[in-house]
Amino acid sequence: MKAISAVIATILMLMITIAITGTAYLYVSGVFGSRTSVLLAIDQRSSCRGNNLFVYVRNDGSNVAGNTSIDITYPNGTIFNSQCFIDQISAGNSNSATCPISSPLLSGFYQVKASSTGSSATGTIYCSPGSTEGGAPPATTSTTTTTSSAPVTDTVGSTSGTNGWNGYIVMTKINASASGTLQTIGVNLQSICTGIEVGIYNDNSGTPNLLLGNSSNIAPTTGWNDVSISGGISITSGNYYYLALEENGGCTNYQNVFPDSGTNPIFYVSQTYGTWNNWSGGSGPVSEAQNMRMTYQ
Repeated sequence: MKAISAVIATILMLMITIAITGTAYLYVSGVFGSRTSVLLAIDQRSSCRGNNLFVYVRNDGSNVAGNTSIDITYPNGTIFNSQCFIDQISAGNSNSATCPISSPLLSGFYQVKASSTGSSATGTIYCSPGSTEGGAPPATTSTTTTTSSAPVTDTVGSTSGTNGWNGYIVMTKINASASGTLQTIGVNLQSICTGIEVGIYNDNSGTPNLLLGNSSNIAPTTGWNDVSISGGISITSGNYYYLALEENGGCTNYQNVFPDSGTNPIFYVSQTYGTWNNWSGGSGPVSEAQNMRMTYQ
């Protein structure tokens, strides 16, 4: 009997050990699985230009990050509710939000916090009054980017029709076919004028919104003029942008097209040459598109 009792006791101990081990495994796998399903990080491409913070958030987790809010704390400790959101960030990729900050711009490090269900991340962006380039990178050491392996060029408009918009900034809507960093913006001219500048705006529900970057004055030639754009502007596949042209007199004709459906409309605003601002008080859409292109990698 004693031998049988010892065997039974041994079997019971083994069963209890197996049960405890299984329960612990399920608990640990559940905890760590939930922690890594969404894992946010502030990307080094985040920057300050003008009165806007361009915040890039990376998702290193295995699931899609849903609505992600961006909270901003000023260098003086004031918390600013900028109402910045990113709709979603797919696993292993990054997305961005443009967050306007109220004037006057303070010099120093702005704290940014990205929050989504199950994860949050913090970083810093350096700003200084009058700066139009990217600020100091946030406190992070890794980067996840989704860029194309070779340069990509998206073109809008065709070589039919002529028109001129001297005295205006004219913006043509274009859809990005891939992701990358903007290199150049090009415009196809039929006639030579004394100078042109080009720029790019992001989209807000079908209209131009914030100025992302612009060139300085160049003396153009007939045909394609591809102008370099600095600042590391990120282009995201599937997003709409507006390629902008400003003419400095005498440039009355450039290639454009009048699409039947108005798929690529233009918007325009009267502006002194050489002056660039966020979209405000302009007109459009008008169903015609300038022959322009953007190249990014």
